[in-house]
Amino acid sequence: MFKTKYILTFFIVALIIIFCARIGWLGSFSRSLTLDVSGFFVRVVNYPGQKLSYFWNLYQFRSAVLRENTALKLQLENLQHKYDQTRDLQARVHELEQMLNLQRDYDFELLPAPVVFRDEFSWSKTIIISRGRRDGLLPSMPVVRGGVLIGKIVEAGFLNSKVLLINDPTFKVGVLLRPSEAAGILEGRGEGLARINFLPLDAKINIGDEVYTSGTGSVFPAGYHIGSVIRVERDERNFYQRAEVQLAADMRSMETVTVIKHAPPNLSLDPEPPEEK
Repeated sequence: MFKTKYILTFFIVALIIIFCARIGWLGSFSRSLTLDVSGFFVRVVNYPGQKLSYFWNLYQFRSAVLRENTALKLQLENLQHKYDQTRDLQARVHELEQMLNLQRDYDFELLPAPVVFRDEFSWSKTIIISRGRRDGLLPSMPVVRGGVLIGKIVEAGFLNSKVLLINDPTFKVGVLLRPSEAAGILEGRGEGLARINFLPLDAKINIGDEVYTSGTGSVFPAGYHIGSVIRVERDERNFYQRAEVQLAADMRSMETVTVIKHAPPNLSLDPEPPEEK
């Protein structure tokens, strides 16, 4: 209360001095003093408004920047989505081209099959495809994607079939390594990996060698790519080698696979062109 009284008195005195100076009662010095005092009061009165205007402009600028950033993020997401769609379409076109080339060069039927379920939790590595006995599918038919072996059908229902993937521990297939031409038996080892057992001890196997189906037996045709060697182990006691393989197919991103309804007889890894007559 005491401070308020003094402040009010100060303002009243200041107003009286300003009034007297304006009408010329206090001389030129007083007018100069009054101008300074009044300027000070004007600055004091205008200060909150200036600060408010500054912060308001700052808020508007920040809001505009945030809106622009949001619009740019949305535009970037749309471009990324279009890029992913384009890349997926390119992969599908490439796969279809491979299918058409195989159908043109060799006399067997390929049937595209959408993947409808992927078992991510059980020990066995399987997928369900929306093709079955009504489409002519039977157990043991090979399943590929482009020129890469994916697995084989183990159960064929009327509408759907179960495919055992190549990375399943129970999956086995005869393989051939290039360029060493060493033959062995490949078995699945889980996500993205497989292992070749019983390779000859004297075979010159190197990291990076490519692995293909050998065509031994009557289930899998020869010449389908499986993966590449990433590690070699020698077992001197048992007189053979083992090779760990990085599988070529990404089992987690498959949307469509292809079933070989009739395997070709002994498709060579480097088929020779037909002789000219």
